[in-house]
Amino acid sequence: MPASSEVLQSKSFYRVRQVLTSSGDIFEIDTSIRALYAGPDSDLGELRVIYFDRAQASGLQTAIISPGAPFIGRLDALLATRIPSTNQRARILLAPNDLVGNSYLRPVVGQPAVTVRELARIDFIAVLGEFPTVPQERSDRSFRSPAITYGAGGSGFANSTDLQFPIYNRRLVTVTVNAPVALDELVVNIEGVTLTAGGNNNPVPLGTLTFPAILVGASQTFVFRAATDGTFDLMLINFAGSTANEGAKTAAVTIRASDRG
Repeated sequence: MPASSEVLQSKSFYRVRQVLTSSGDIFEIDTSIRALYAGPDSDLGELRVIYFDRAQASGLQTAIISPGAPFIGRLDALLATRIPSTNQRARILLAPNDLVGNSYLRPVVGQPAVTVRELARIDFIAVLGEFPTVPQERSDRSFRSPAITYGAGGSGFANSTDLQFPIYNRRLVTVTVNAPVALDELVVNIEGVTLTAGGNNNPVPLGTLTFPAILVGASQTFVFRAATDGTFDLMLINFAGSTANEGAKTAAVTIRASDRG
């Protein structure tokens, strides 16, 4: 965490944007700050801030921030002070409040042959001096691939491909698939996953795009709306070919997730 070097360089704020490894990722801030924002490029809906509070028996206090709901107010990092309950130095800690499912696997016997993961990212801004202008909502998140490879279906998920995409309570998600330029059926099943600690996290069916073998180079779009379809942490998109035509095929896909809509 570059807090100390940022202070020495007299910068008014610093920003951290990176891919998350797990829900246990913790970011340490070792310099006092004036505010903490969830940045617009964060996939997560909520971040958890843990800081020293001498009024608490544990010596700790917790706050939740999200895009549009920052922590405004001084937070002190007191490295010469020990927290009573942990005996750790009184740093400011920041961690995901949402569960991170970058290693999620579909809970079935016979996993898909391939799982393509678009990994969740964290973005936060710590204010040291003058307050920056920070968007009060998440930026749109996009994913494009010209060639998702998949095999024949028909025996569970064994020859299919799962594409995992983080949505974390996004209001609107569009999935556009361009069928392969080949005479082969393509079935795309779209599901939502709510991550739970220790749970089986079964996907919830949301919709299906079917490309009959007679269509060549066709395009279809699925539209997900949280207002009618519910809220989820991950979107799972499964690509499977027909039972008759073996061998690897490819399809192009474009995903766009938004907090507007």
